[in-house]
Amino acid sequence: MPGGDMKVFNIILEYVPGGSIANLIQNFGAFEERTCVCYTRQILSGLEYLHNNKVVHRDIKGANILVTTNGCVKLTDFGHSTMLYSTLMTKELHSLKGDLLLANHPLTSCPCYF
Repeated sequence: MPGGDMKVFNIILEYVPGGSIANLIQNFGAFEERTCVCYTRQILSGLEYLHNNKVVHRDIKGANILVTTNGCVKLTDFGHSTMLYSTLMTKELHSLKGDLLLANHPLTSCPCYF
């Protein structure tokens, strides 16, 4: 563009071919108990990681939980999330924007084996 004032903003997303939990249930029906346990452990582990880092997701739902072909769960869509900056007495929250994939953080091990 003339004048050299053009700014470029790149968004990089990871392709997760397994899709969301919502789509998997819609396409294939209810999960077996073992699968529910595996996914639930990973989701709770991811939420524990977020909460330990003072992040509150505020939009956990099947459409925002992606599953890789290996069975690894990834929490996405942090558009409604907030960062907790103060004590529980004041509950001062600050919004975060964008997506954050919580894959391969230290608490998550996948796929689940029993």
